[in-house]
Amino acid sequence: MISDKDFATKVLAETGECLRRLNSILLEAQETVPADEFKQLRRGVGMVLGYMYTDVDRPIHKMHPDLEPEELKDR
Repeated sequence: MISDKDFATKVLAETGECLRRLNSILLEAQETVPADEFKQLRRGVGMVLGYMYTDVDRPIHKMHPDLEPEELKDR
């Protein structure tokens, strides 16, 4: 996907930050919004994170295996 390893590293850092921010907002929403709204938000965020992994992170990991976090290896 991205052959330039330095740029691939930057992309992974940004997608990781997106993951942390979206998880943070879900934790806050769980305590703040009605259950039906939270369920809808959680589903949407899950879809975003799924596509981000399958369409961005995973292709980078395949091209640059050394950038794949240990916890994702052997999946």
